Amino acid sequence: MPGKIKWFFETTKNTFSGANDPIHETFRANPYYSIVRESIQNSLDVCLDHSKPVEVRFEIISINQAEHPELFSLREHIESCLEFHKDNKQARDLYTGMLKYLNENNSIKILKVGDYNTKGMHYDPYNYQCPFNSFMGEGISSKSSGSGGSFGFGKGAYYVPSELRTILVSTMIEGDQVFFQGRTRLASHKIGDEIKGKDGVFKIEESGPITDVNDIGVMFRRKERGTDVFILGMRNDPNSGREMIKSVLNNFWLAIHEDRLDVVIKTDDVDVSFDEKNLEEIMNEYFPEENEYGSISELDQWNPKAYYKAVKYAGLSDDFILFDKDELPILGPVRFYVYRNEGLQNRTSFMRKPAMTVFKTTRNILSGYAAVFICDNEEGNEVLRQMENAAHNEWKPENVRFISSEELQKYKEAYNQINKYVTEKLKSISGVGNSSKMEVVGLADFLSIPEELLDEEEAVPGTAESTRDGISSENKSLGETALITSINTKIKVRAYSPVTSSVADSAEKDSGEDNLLNGGGEPNEESNPNPQPSEERGNQLEDGALSELGKGKTPISVRFRPVATKDEKGIVHNLIIQADQAHSGVVIDIKSGSDNGDDLPLAIIEADQGKHNGSSISELSLAKGKNIIMVRFDDGIKHTLKLSAYEAK
Repeated sequence: MPGKIKWFFETTKNTFSGANDPIHETFRANPYYSIVRESIQNSLDVCLDHSKPVEVRFEIISINQAEHPELFSLREHIESCLEFHKDNKQARDLYTGMLKYLNENNSIKILKVGDYNTKGMHYDPYNYQCPFNSFMGEGISSKSSGSGGSFGFGKGAYYVPSELRTILVSTMIEGDQVFFQGRTRLASHKIGDEIKGKDGVFKIEESGPITDVNDIGVMFRRKERGTDVFILGMRNDPNSGREMIKSVLNNFWLAIHEDRLDVVIKTDDVDVSFDEKNLEEIMNEYFPEENEYGSISELDQWNPKAYYKAVKYAGLSDDFILFDKDELPILGPVRFYVYRNEGLQNRTSFMRKPAMTVFKTTRNILSGYAAVFICDNEEGNEVLRQMENAAHNEWKPENVRFISSEELQKYKEAYNQINKYVTEKLKSISGVGNSSKMEVVGLADFLSIPEELLDEEEAVPGTAESTRDGISSENKSLGETALITSINTKIKVRAYSPVTSSVADSAEKDSGEDNLLNGGGEPNEESNPNPQPSEERGNQLEDGALSELGKGKTPISVRFRPVATKDEKGIVHNLIIQADQAHSGVVIDIKSGSDNGDDLPLAIIEADQGKHNGSSISELSLAKGKNIIMVRFDDGIKHTLKLSAYEAK
């Protein structure tokens, strides 16, 4: 590398920067995940020929310090940073670590990230927003409509894996024009009598990148259009390659499946090339199971396999459902894929035009599914791009900047439309909302489920666990990742007589007609001229049927939600019961609902309160407010539960 190339740091007088780098902090928790996610997204944004896939290569190479003295003159600036900030422990630890790395490694590891079938990064000395200036700058975005991001901070991910916080960039555009430059992110320091700023640039002149290919070191020269980013000072991490592969699969499986992306990863631990032909094979190797574990925020627990299958096998069986003819008012055409299988975590993955997983949510509307929402038309993609945050892991209206409150309403509506659409599609699969109605006299007085039922539910183990085919609360946010209402049931109807029936608000009749449930009480013309309590066990699916109450029992009004959890013995159900007043001598009867609306018998084998017999628990005391009762059934599986409550008098 020619000797005239060197590091330039601007001289400053009144502005000082410490060792803490907010951009670095944004991505350091998952460095390999972040670098893969950011770099591939950038490459997909600048595809040269859309008839062929973009190729992105991640490769570990090395460079000898002694052969590149100009580049490693960076040591002088690191030493100055250590001296300048010697009283700050964070800075002292950081720069001591950098010097130790340089002293112990004559051969410096580099992660080379190169893309092919891309346009390269154009440089314009008069446009600070041109692609090259944008990438080398801070907080500047050159991305146009349809591109991956709009904040300009994503390039911070490239510095995270570097022990030296340093990168080099080499790019070639049309006409074989080349641009080369390096950048480091240190802190304010002193060279001679001058105070230098935190950002250093490696080049020939103080303005502009290197443009003569002969001035660029041989190992850094591009031979075809595209861009190479060299991340200096890689750690000795034996799992880096596997983590990068998992990040590629988690974030870009759709782009690979659609033959828009090929990836090559060559590190100390892996040597893998994959495309749409061997995607499933590699997916099976790295993710032999379909289930995800941990919370949605735990990226290392993500598993793309079920979402990939939802798209690949869409429409091939009843387990793979596709909605591809829907259009939202603001976003336009969208697609929604659902794969149903017992044990899946009831999550939806959201994507837009770059075919990258942006985020996931949990909705326990039905049990055992993985879904994929895709909006990749131009107009809808632009709306979602504006709603994306700097880390590209959420869509929220408040992320849209520099617009009026009136304009913001458009994004709020788009946000709500997505939430409503996904909820409705999942409900349509579970059958919720599409079945017949049953009208129960007085039921309207009890249909509102107050939110206090959900207060402090974190005290119940496993509140976020799924129940079977529950109903999701309509008030949850799009970005919700854990607590979801799975069943909200208001129990008790207004009685016609001293002996009454009690039904769940979700009762349905197969005929689809509105029905009046009668039993006892005053005469009801010809249908009930001489009302008497039924001697048979009640069945809420038949007109006039009554629950078997027995003498001296009165229905009581409670609100109820089941939460299925797992302990060392298997599945248990926590019954969260909200009572408006205290009751003693309470009997509760528990039934299980199925997908077709039929009640199924249950056998209780354990309850932590009262006495259990068959599907009932007696001798209970309910306090005013929230009560939690643990029950275990003999079949050991999760259920949608229906509950009736009575008080012995």
